[in-house]
Amino acid sequence: MNIKGIIPASLLDWPGRVTAVIFLGGCSWRCPHCHNADIAWKPERVSDITLDRFPWNSHIEAVTITGGEPTESMQAVEWLIESSLKEVQIKVDTNGSRPDNVAALLEYDAVHVEMDIKAPLSNPDLYAKLTGERADLNEVRKSIEILKQTGPRGMFRTVAHPLLSAEDVREIWETVSRNPYRVLKFREPSQSCQ
Repeated sequence: MNIKGIIPASLLDWPGRVTAVIFLGGCSWRCPHCHNADIAWKPERVSDITLDRFPWNSHIEAVTITGGEPTESMQAVEWLIESSLKEVQIKVDTNGSRPDNVAALLEYDAVHVEMDIKAPLSNPDLYAKLTGERADLNEVRKSIEILKQTGPRGMFRTVAHPLLSAEDVREIWETVSRNPYRVLKFREPSQSCQ
């Protein structure tokens, strides 16, 4: 099923909600500051786990599906959504590299999507530095536009990487206009996948 990790309860992953977090393996990007590089870059090295080992907590209000890049594991994401996960709301984190899959997720009423925007779209070189490769910014733009049309179900965030200036963050904020947007503190990853 490609489930590589679970956090039973988090107060950080979906502001204002107590959320369980499910990590899926795999990602085509190689962001140098990835905190989940082991499951993102070499998921075959991490054993799958099953939800029957999940310690459901009565305080859980929502579930966040993250990665890696969940839209690369759509069969697993759709199974998690359709199994209803105790009929709670679900947030899927994405880098926006697969807009068709982002649109497919929003067909589910209970699903919210939060997209990482790494840098201003006007600066492809900076975006490449932060993703570890040349990202297809046309696909990223399509995902942004899809999410902007969904109101509060489409959310955005940016990690305040040291390479980003305040002007860069302002440009990103202007790109997402009135949609929910948050800036996350940059933390050096504690490990990397070699």
